[in-house]
Amino acid sequence: MLVERGRDDVKGETFYRLLGGTIEFGEPGAEALRRELHEELGTDVEVGDLVATVENLFTYEGEPWHELVLVFECNLLDERLFGREEWEASETLDGRVVTHEVVWKPVDAFGSDGEIFYPEELLTRLRSSESSGA
Repeated sequence: MLVERGRDDVKGETFYRLLGGTIEFGEPGAEALRRELHEELGTDVEVGDLVATVENLFTYEGEPWHELVLVFECNLLDERLFGREEWEASETLDGRVVTHEVVWKPVDAFGSDGEIFYPEELLTRLRSSESSGA
């Protein structure tokens, strides 16, 4: 799966999460994903079914956060991205360029003996769907 590498300096940890961003008022979730991935990766995306919704309460850089994560099946339309293992993607937010480290990782790279993936509940769901063949 395609994930973004993040860093929490307060916790002293590197973690991974799915790419995406904020839904604008009145914007359907699938449209927000198309827009966000185009901004972050510079490619168009086919968005499929909504596969999970996860409520995520967490702390990042010492501050409490609360988000609802909508996870969709999707297909990147730029096939060149499938040949890259890792790269930096960037977008402009509030007039400044923000860089995201993006990497392809198998689901089994994360967990108790592997790297950190957030939200953890989503990792559990991804693993159960893989084992059920869904």
